[in-house]
Amino acid sequence: MTEQITSAVVAWLSEPFSAMVVVELTNEWGGSTRFDVVSLQPNKHCVRIVEVKVSRPDFLRGIREHQLERYQGYCNQLFVAAPTGLINKTELPAPVGLLQIGKSGKACIAKQAASEELDAAQYKLMLERMMQKLVVEGSRWSQETSWKQQREVYARRQDFRDWLRAHENGGKLPWRRPRTAREGREA
Repeated sequence: MTEQITSAVVAWLSEPFSAMVVVELTNEWGGSTRFDVVSLQPNKHCVRIVEVKVSRPDFLRGIREHQLERYQGYCNQLFVAAPTGLINKTELPAPVGLLQIGKSGKACIAKQAASEELDAAQYKLMLERMMQKLVVEGSRWSQETSWKQQREVYARRQDFRDWLRAHENGGKLPWRRPRTAREGREA
């Protein structure tokens, strides 16, 4: 069930050529805070975190432990994703949004998350963690991973590095058609 909800969330967050989406990201190496799904849009300086809940006890435990309040400092928008009917939108803290995953496997917004300003240091931390995660994922290729999958991961990493360089230089990225793995890379 968790995998199905996570897949629906990734599909909902994935905006072609503008958002990087990572599953299971920690806030630091060996950190105790693990975000289920994170989306980062470098051109908009926007970070979205989605916490996946598959059972009522899991949701209630997160509320008791103030899990959602801890996550708010790491993102512009925070959502909880759950099967339709598991969570009532009135049970969530005011700025937290709700994504409901229907039987069709698609996510729909039941409650919009408030958009909050993210501290520049936190934005940079999330950007660095996502980059590190992409590099680590890329280094874990096994013999079972197809060449096509490896090229696509490499292409995403290269685009993300381009975004990171533009961000560090303080400039906005000029619009360009994103390259695919088949088109290769400039040196």
